[in-house]
Amino acid sequence: MAAGSTGSTYLTPELIETGRVLTKRCKLADRVALRVGNALELPYSEQTFDVIWCQNVAMNIADKAGLFAGVYRRAVHIDGIFSRAGWRHHFPGALGL
Repeated sequence: MAAGSTGSTYLTPELIETGRVLTKRCKLADRVALRVGNALELPYSEQTFDVIWCQNVAMNIADKAGLFAGVYRRAVHIDGIFSRAGWRHHFPGALGL
């Protein structure tokens, strides 16, 4: 990927198409590469990104160790940054607390 560009991987083609429409509207389509893929098998060569931001994804992946290992092994530069954010719901009544 070219310097200053962004890559994104989604599991479903519908989200890829939505992303393409939005990036085109924002005049960013030439700087954003959207791919259908699995977060456990990232479709990027080694050390592609300086920063990886994972939002509202990791919470839905059971194999977190596999996700994090793949990110660090394949996609992020050796001195790069990996950050994730997600919702975690806690319903005390459901746990009998």
